[in-house]
Amino acid sequence: MSDTALSGHLAAAAAMVLLPPDEKLLAILAETHHTKIDLLRASRDFYDTLCVPQSGHYVPPYAHVLAKMRQIKGYYNFPPARYDGGDALRAWYDAIDFEPLSLDVDPMNQGPHRPLDHIGFVLTFLSELADAAESSEVAGEIAVGFTTEHFGHWVDCYVDMLSRSDSPYIGFVAEALAEAVAAVRKNFPREDSPSPKEVGSDTNLSAV
Repeated sequence: MSDTALSGHLAAAAAMVLLPPDEKLLAILAETHHTKIDLLRASRDFYDTLCVPQSGHYVPPYAHVLAKMRQIKGYYNFPPARYDGGDALRAWYDAIDFEPLSLDVDPMNQGPHRPLDHIGFVLTFLSELADAAESSEVAGEIAVGFTTEHFGHWVDCYVDMLSRSDSPYIGFVAEALAEAVAAVRKNFPREDSPSPKEVGSDTNLSAV
């Protein structure tokens, strides 16, 4: 997969957890999976599963929450999300001037107190790195360092929990995320990697 194709692949998966479905997306899914999905139900499932903690179906999309998830007697237990829970990612985002809170996403995924380690933000960041890697070796190094430090077991837990949903639409979201995760790990394999301050310490990373 070329870096350009990878970038588009990751961006599309990120969009599915950051924006509610529309008729165009459901038409694509219907054509590729031969399954018709009702827009009203798909939208409701998007908000209930991906956005609203009080829905009873919510799966928190934040790395710092998922990393401390516990399963007790068949039930998942999550600590509350902290607005600063993803602040460890800020240095990585700043390396390429990536600002997740300025993305054009659903209002429920915006706001100054939104944690930075939302899986949609992470995949969008990696999408931008994949695009930059077409012309910058440093971008690829940053991507490998980032996945080594921050793209761990939590993302597999999230995909697994979504895949257990009885919502057809959320099932497609889980499938898209699983493919994106596999693509990230194939193209940016984990290894011992320096921190963002060390990567390109004599390089202007903002120009990546």
